[in-house]
Amino acid sequence: WLAPARRGRKLVESAWSDDSSLPELPGLDVDGSLAFLGGDARLYKKYLLQFRCDHANSEKEFADAVARDNTRQALRIAASVRQYAEGLGAKELSKAARCLEPTLARDQHPSEAEVQGFLVELAAINGTLQRLLPKVSLAEGAASQPSFDKAAFLAELSKLNGLLRDDDAAACQVFASLEPQVKSMSASAAAKTAK
Repeated sequence: WLAPARRGRKLVESAWSDDSSLPELPGLDVDGSLAFLGGDARLYKKYLLQFRCDHANSEKEFADAVARDNTRQALRIAASVRQYAEGLGAKELSKAARCLEPTLARDQHPSEAEVQGFLVELAAINGTLQRLLPKVSLAEGAASQPSFDKAAFLAELSKLNGLLRDDDAAACQVFASLEPQVKSMSASAAAKTAK
């Protein structure tokens, strides 16, 4: 993933009070996640904020990808959401995403029940974070930055490599799907150079 834009980071940091206590977070196993993070509430808060910034629009993006039969995009979203959900302790969201992944990985359309289950759980977590963090402006924060999913990018590169070795014309489609990831990597490198 890419680090949030500087302006967004300042908004994120100001969204929390100075104490390290966390409010009630329905749908999240905060204690389990904190135990995994060695009790680092500040890191957990940053992870919550990063999820909100990276996945505020994922419900619509996922539904659009499924409607367009773009299983590759739907899989990328589901896998990224699942990884965050596991770290945040959003067990039901993680479970719903995990149910989708095998079907999408086989380039098949998931059942309507699986899609709706995922969207309901994602909406619930996003709703919780929206109520908790109303001050965070996603338009000015990290959501305006494209996200970089290293695992998905490497998987696509591996697939591209195989298609190129086989002289398969499908390599053109895979190559085109990598363009947004490459652009986000370039933007990130340029931002680091400018610092």
